[in-house]
Amino acid sequence: MTMFDRFDPDARERFDAAGTVMLLDAGVSLLRRGEAGGDLYLLESGALDVVDPRPDPEVVLTVLGPGSVVGEVSFIDDFPRSADVRVATPSRVRRWAREDLRRILVRDPELAAAFYEGLARVVAERLRSVHGSGFANDRVQSSAGSRGDMLATALSIAESTKGVLLEAEAILRDRPHEPVAQAAVRATLDRLEIEVSELFANVMFESEAEEAARRLRRELRPWLGRAGPHHRRREEHDEASITPDVISHILEGVARGDDPLAEAFDRWMLLRPTLRARRDTDQTAMERLRAILPKDRPRRVLLLDTAAAARLEVLREALSDAPTLLTILDPSRALLDEIASKWSQDGGHVRLATVQTSLPKLAMRPSPALVGQDAVLVLGVLNQVPNRLVSRWIGSFRALLTSEGHMVITGLASSLDAAFLDRVLGWPTIRRSTEQLDELITCAGLSVVEILEAPGPGYTAIARPHELPTQVRRHPPLQDDRPPR
Repeated sequence: MTMFDRFDPDARERFDAAGTVMLLDAGVSLLRRGEAGGDLYLLESGALDVVDPRPDPEVVLTVLGPGSVVGEVSFIDDFPRSADVRVATPSRVRRWAREDLRRILVRDPELAAAFYEGLARVVAERLRSVHGSGFANDRVQSSAGSRGDMLATALSIAESTKGVLLEAEAILRDRPHEPVAQAAVRATLDRLEIEVSELFANVMFESEAEEAARRLRRELRPWLGRAGPHHRRREEHDEASITPDVISHILEGVARGDDPLAEAFDRWMLLRPTLRARRDTDQTAMERLRAILPKDRPRRVLLLDTAAAARLEVLREALSDAPTLLTILDPSRALLDEIASKWSQDGGHVRLATVQTSLPKLAMRPSPALVGQDAVLVLGVLNQVPNRLVSRWIGSFRALLTSEGHMVITGLASSLDAAFLDRVLGWPTIRRSTEQLDELITCAGLSVVEILEAPGPGYTAIARPHELPTQVRRHPPLQDDRPPR
């Protein structure tokens, strides 16, 4: 990977045009150790020797080939050159003067974003090599050999990640908005996500995988614990938990942290495909709810959601166009009282009813008082329910609908961040394709009217009761897919 891999052709053309081409003969000194740095160089053809001139005889540290970037560290921090760089064979080098390049990047934000992202990846890779990290695939492939290797690989991943984060933290402490350090954090966390996904892709021993996940959490806790509310609860209890305050933070989508690095970590977290999907599917669900509810009479809506308190504002807006009775269920009386207190402050003409019960209890014995709903919202609930129970639960909720009622169900398909969220953050989630959920819904006695897929792994299904009871299939053929705990 080079720093230009993320440039589109137009950006690469504009960036190259800002540089000056140098044709150099063998033996020419391009950089000298101790000189003031700042300019950036790209070797387009030929070879360069990186030399430590202090020993006698001097030492050639490495030989650079075409595509190598020279001077990127000094471009970031103005530090003097750390080694000599000499032309080994006739070479073509493109040079960007530091101040000229910075002026260009200020005028071209799109080019600046691509440049700093690419530069950060080069710096992150170099820092990783300093801290003993190899490529993710090499490490993961070696972990398949024997029991115990997975833990060693997890510790290697953690150490290389911590090394970069510590370097970035030192820079951001003095310069909170330093673009290269910010981009280096993003690039390192992107790589962490990939490495964790590969590490847990083919688990041979679940007990070893659980221990590897625990060690990753422990090693990364100093940063996770300071980033928004994502990991606050784990600081007190080493238990998997996604609480209402975490859901509220995810839906709000505004990064917070105790310091610049923690905020950068939180910003990266909020951009994970699964967390973006939670926001996108919520918005889609509310839009579709508003569209399917009758407008010419009072309506009844039942919300089945483990984080109902986080959605009060969007619910109020979605139901504001006609008189509505909204019923919210939760096993916690304290939480229901809090919801009722917030709602009474400005409920508009939407009346609120709260019922203290758990979703498993409701699924086993639906309350007659809840029959006659125009819509049942099942938001994120089924992401925690194994397939063997999904059709039974949906079938029970179906009994609460009117003949013209609809069920709105959100779900998650697989995505790259699944292992990181499930294993490292401890948010185990059952993921299903839209085809799988369609089949489960059909088995429960409903017909899927439409499925709206978000750009990432999220989707929203709209279903209504079958017109003919004979269409119901009672035994879903899908295999259970409970995630690792």
